[in-house]
Amino acid sequence: MDSFVFWQWGTTSCDSIPDSTAGPEALLSHLDNVANIDRVSREGIARLHPFFYRAMHEIGMYAYDLSDPFFREEL
Repeated sequence: MDSFVFWQWGTTSCDSIPDSTAGPEALLSHLDNVANIDRVSREGIARLHPFFYRAMHEIGMYAYDLSDPFFREEL
């Protein structure tokens, strides 16, 4: 999970992020509340198969245009 998940999907206030004194259970609980750890489990991924199939094969989502100059090696 990266910060992208927090900013794209997160509805959690930055003030709710545990500080450096928080224990592992508090940190994991916060991560699960923000990023939904279930998404990276076998069961969570299986539930998303229909979406990813459609996204990749029918609506073109998650396809990257590699002809874009951003992807050229010299940049």
